[in-house]
Amino acid sequence: MPGPNTRIVTTPVSDIPDLAFRSPSPEVFSWLKDGHGLIAWGEYASVRLNGTEALHAGEAWFADQTADLELDDQVRRPGTGALAFVSGAFDPDRATTSFVIPSHILGRDEFGSWMTTIGDTASPHAIPPRVEIDGPGPITYGDGNLDAADWMEAVAEAVRRIKAGRLDKVVLARDIMAIAEQPIDPRFLIQQLTSAYHSCWTYSVHGLVGATPELLLRLAAGHVYSRVLAGTEWGEGAYERVQSPKNREEHAYAARSAAAALEKVTIRLDVPGEPKVLTLPNVVHLATEIRGDVADGIGACQVAAAMHPTAAVGGTPTDLAVATITELEGLNRGRYAGPVGWIDSAGNGEFGIALRGGQLRDDHTMQLIAGCGIVADSNPATELAESMSKLVVMRDALEPSSN
Repeated sequence: MPGPNTRIVTTPVSDIPDLAFRSPSPEVFSWLKDGHGLIAWGEYASVRLNGTEALHAGEAWFADQTADLELDDQVRRPGTGALAFVSGAFDPDRATTSFVIPSHILGRDEFGSWMTTIGDTASPHAIPPRVEIDGPGPITYGDGNLDAADWMEAVAEAVRRIKAGRLDKVVLARDIMAIAEQPIDPRFLIQQLTSAYHSCWTYSVHGLVGATPELLLRLAAGHVYSRVLAGTEWGEGAYERVQSPKNREEHAYAARSAAAALEKVTIRLDVPGEPKVLTLPNVVHLATEIRGDVADGIGACQVAAAMHPTAAVGGTPTDLAVATITELEGLNRGRYAGPVGWIDSAGNGEFGIALRGGQLRDDHTMQLIAGCGIVADSNPATELAESMSKLVVMRDALEPSSN
C-alpha cells in the first residue's frame, strides 16, 4: 500500500499531438484515438485477478491503492489524477484480468495536454522526446490452434447447431502466429496502428495490443455511451452488402444484448431503432450508438462487468454461446475480446472490446486473433475470408514502415 505522503501530480503541458511517439519505454500502456487519449509507462502498482468478480475486485483494489495519495491535480478532467489501465479476460475463469497504475502518463483531449507522475518524489517532468521505433523485420506466419480447414468445419458445426435451434448466434475466433526476425516493440505497433486506424481506439496493456473499432462504453460525469458493431463486409460493394438480412440479423442480436446489459446499470437509455454504417480502412460495419445515464455510484468497471460479454463477441443466448465457443474453438482467448481501457478515481473511464489485436507471447512471437459472428445463413468460406480481412489490421501493423 502507498504511504500517506505518496504524491500524484497532474500538470498542464504544451500540446502533444503525437502521443503515440512519446513513450521512452517499451513497457507501454495506451488508449489513443484521433490524436487524443493516453500514453503511459512505468508500473507504480499492478495486480492480476481471476474469477467472475475480477473487474469489481480490481476496481476495489484501485480505490485502496489511491485512497491515501496526496493529489495535486491542476487539470481535473476525465483521465487526470489517479488512473489505472484495465484489460479484462474474455472468460474470467480461464484467464487473468490486469489492472495497472502507471507511474507516468501523458494525456490529451480537445482542451489540451497534461502529464501525470506518481511516487514519493512525484513532480512535473520534462516531456519525453519524440521517438520513432524500428519494425521487427520480416514476419513468418503460421497456423494457430486450428488451421483454415478445421476452423471452417467448426463454423459449419456452429451453423448446424443454430439451424437445429440450439442457439441463435455464436462468435468463433481464429488465431494465427506471427514470428518476427527481430524483437517486437509494442511502441512500433502503436505508432503503426494510430497512423493507419486513427478513428479506432489503439490499446496496449501488458502485451495485448490492437486497434478496436468497438467502444464498449465511455462513462463521464454519469453519462454513458456505447458503440455496438456487428455485421461486416469488405471489398467492392461492401456498403450495400453490409445491410443484408444476414448482417442485420447478426447486428440486432449484438445491439439488443448491449442494451439489455446497460438497462441494469442505467436510469435512462436511448437506443436507436436503426443502425448506421461505419466505414473503416479494411472493412465496413453496422453500428448502433447507445446513450444513457447511470445510477449514482456506478463506475466504469461496474458498467463493463454488466455488459461483458455482449453478443458481438460471445453470442445469443450468452451462456450457451460461450460454452459453444469453448468447445468448438479449442482456444483460450485470454484477454482477446475482453474489456480494455482505463478508469480514474472519479469513476470515469473508457472501455473498448479488445478486437483487431494480438498478444505478445515472447519477444519475437505474437498471437493474432480475429472473430466472426455466426448465424444460420453463415457460410464457412465467407467467414474465413472475413477473419482474414480482420487480421489485416495487425499483419499490416507488424510490417516495417515504408517511411
